[in-house]
Amino acid sequence: MVANCLPSFPECHGLMHGHEVGFGIITQLCLDDDMPVERIYRIVDFELAIGLPVTFADLGLPGVTRERLARIGEICAGPGSLCENHPFPVTADDIVNAMIAADALGEERKRLLKP
Repeated sequence: MVANCLPSFPECHGLMHGHEVGFGIITQLCLDDDMPVERIYRIVDFELAIGLPVTFADLGLPGVTRERLARIGEICAGPGSLCENHPFPVTADDIVNAMIAADALGEERKRLLKP
């Protein structure tokens, strides 16, 4: 759902769908408390290796505010969204928190893997 909402930001209009999905996957991983951390690192590192965006800055959204992200959270957690298929409840705040965590994780992995 995050990938489908990113184009609502003018800064993201030039992104390819796969780039939006890449960041959405990291967000999903951060949303799921049962996902092993080492698996998350491998996925993020793979995305970095193939050049997918892993941070807000990579998406063209450096310094994006929580308030702007709230719009995505509301859509993603709203009635009829794919989030209703999760095996756990998902709120708009959960989505925003997961996006912020995904950005922080992407920044961390970039620093650690920098040549």
